[in-house]
Parts: sequence; C-alpha cells; structure tokens
Amino acid sequence: MEQAYWLERARTSVANAAAAMSSESRLIHFDLAGRYSINAAYAHGAGPDGHQHVVPDVPARPAHRGMKAPRDTVAGCRTRAEADLLASASMVLANQRLRLENSAAHWIARADLLQDVEDAFVAAKAIGSPRA
Repeated sequence: MEQAYWLERARTSVANAAAAMSSESRLIHFDLAGRYSINAAYAHGAGPDGHQHVVPDVPARPAHRGMKAPRDTVAGCRTRAEADLLASASMVLANQRLRLENSAAHWIARADLLQDVEDAFVAAKAIGSPRA
C-alpha cells in the first residue's frame, strides 16, 4: 500500500516536470520524483542498491546533558567577541574590519544581556521568589 502511494507520487512529479514552464521547477519535480522512487523502494523493503534491507529502529533522542552551547553563556559570548576583535585587527579591507567589529559588538551585547538575566535569576533566588 505504501509503495503504491510513493510510486503514484513519483509519477505525478514526472508529469509535473513535463508540464513545468521553467527549468528550475522541472529540476525540482524530477528531484522529487527520484526521492519518491527511493521511498517506494524502501517501502518495498529494498535498499538503494536493490537488495533487501531491514530498516533499523530510530534510536531515541539522547537525554539533555544540561550543557549550554558557548553562544548561550556569558563567557562563550565574550570569547567570541575577543576573537572577532583580534581577527578585525588583521583585516586589510575596511569592510571586513567593520563587519568583524560589528560582530564583536553584537557578541558583547549578547553577553551583557545574558549576564543581566543571570543576575536577575540569582537575585530572585536569593529573595525566595517562586519564579526562580
């Protein structure tokens, strides 16, 4: 049943490609037809090489480790700002230098905002606010 669905989608995409007015939309429809035919092969139980394959179970998402990405910490933002400022000093073109200086300013502003949020959280926790 699922294989018939994907094959019908592939046929429809080929028909849409034939009726397409631009080469870009024709390419998109042919690409979709190829993807649908691969899905039909998987629905039949065959892999891309034509042999029977067992589709493995998708593993569960790993648990959140609690580690923040560097862009979400004050120290990470300040490190990125310093790196951009150092890189801007070595730029030959003014536009490159200005872009890196602007990036550094944005990283500093983000670090300041994150610091304000952390300070407010600590202050709320200290006075026993129920939101902290």
